[in-house]
Amino acid sequence: DLVILYKDPYKDESFDKYDAIGVPVICLDCFNKESLDGSVRILGELFGKRERAQELLDWYHGYIDLIGERTKDLDSGDRPKTVFYSNPDYYYPIVKVSTKKSGNHWMVEDAGGKNLARDLNSTTGTAEVDREWIMSQNPDVIIGSVNHADDKAGYSADEEAAFGYMHMIRDKLMVDYAIKETTAAAQGRVYIICGDLNTGPMQAAGTAFMAKILHPELFEDLNPEAILKEYFDEWQGIPYRGIYIYPPLK
Repeated sequence: DLVILYKDPYKDESFDKYDAIGVPVICLDCFNKESLDGSVRILGELFGKRERAQELLDWYHGYIDLIGERTKDLDSGDRPKTVFYSNPDYYYPIVKVSTKKSGNHWMVEDAGGKNLARDLNSTTGTAEVDREWIMSQNPDVIIGSVNHADDKAGYSADEEAAFGYMHMIRDKLMVDYAIKETTAAAQGRVYIICGDLNTGPMQAAGTAFMAKILHPELFEDLNPEAILKEYFDEWQGIPYRGIYIYPPLK
């Protein structure tokens, strides 16, 4: 009855093909924070779940607003300088960092951090940088993301295998000649997270993880895993499981 595509369809996802068989197509973007509300409301209309869609948005904004309220008055010097390293397990030794066009950017900034790659030129949300840039920026925190997979991270992951995989990726970063010179490495503030945490309403939990990493004292009472459990139990209808961050937060 309907095909739902991402806002930027692949070239082989030609609308002409769907027109030829009489199938309507809609393109949505639930990754971008700025378009999330509208996309969820459209889905609510399509599936006759308008009230349920609004409840989901209320849940999401409840946590995003709570975090934003505590961080909105932070001075620039109190916002940890942060680098979000996209898929170091895939790109290393190339360093690709998340810019303001990425959902990772919003998690960092909403949680009271300063995304050092915010204004780098990029059309995709990631920009390639050299190691001299890393050393010159000297981040306070480095976050690396890995894709969900059975042996890597996320809901479907074997927890023991994923724990070992994320541990291995972090160790590789900690001994990198540029990263090991940063304040982040010196203070042990290098983390590996599951890339799913920046996806749609799950970003409520992702932002909570960022808040806990960047401002542990300010968010001592916040439990990101409990928020993630709510997301799976209440909004996905499946029991919470999986591994999403290494090292675990205290």
